[in-house]
Amino acid sequence: MSVKGNQPTLLHAAQTASQIGRRAHTRERSRGRQERRSVEVRVAPDAIKQQWSGLLGFVVVARSGWRDGRRYGGQAVYATSLAGVSARQMGRLIRGHWGIENRLHWVKDVQMQEDKCALKGIEAAHVRGVLGNAAVSLSRLWGLGRTWLEATVRASAQLRRLLQLLKSRT
Repeated sequence: MSVKGNQPTLLHAAQTASQIGRRAHTRERSRGRQERRSVEVRVAPDAIKQQWSGLLGFVVVARSGWRDGRRYGGQAVYATSLAGVSARQMGRLIRGHWGIENRLHWVKDVQMQEDKCALKGIEAAHVRGVLGNAAVSLSRLWGLGRTWLEATVRASAQLRRLLQLLKSRT
């Protein structure tokens, strides 16, 4: 679970907690970006563990690098209930989570503009979310394109084929 400023007590506990084990460091170059990450696992103080059921520790990820010729950096803090996991393993788990974030949620938020949709009522928002997930998943499953734009252009050109595929899978 990501820990942010809206939980000031938890965030302070994470920032002041004792580090356990060694830090893990990674470097990555992709999409015109160079990034360095430092991951460390910290033990949660007993007082915070009593307030947060199942909480065992925190993971602090510091990132810095260059993107489009500009320097950037930042820190992310996570609460964890996992025991005995190294900083390297935690880094991989967090990176895997962000892979999902980038492949699904970014498409829905940015390309499908889900956050800008002004639906009334929670049920309508849930239905739109489910349909958005299905659209992204089916476009990937059926190989309609590498990007959402490419997939929608191909889908609109092959509407009859898509309807046949939907009917054959029900």
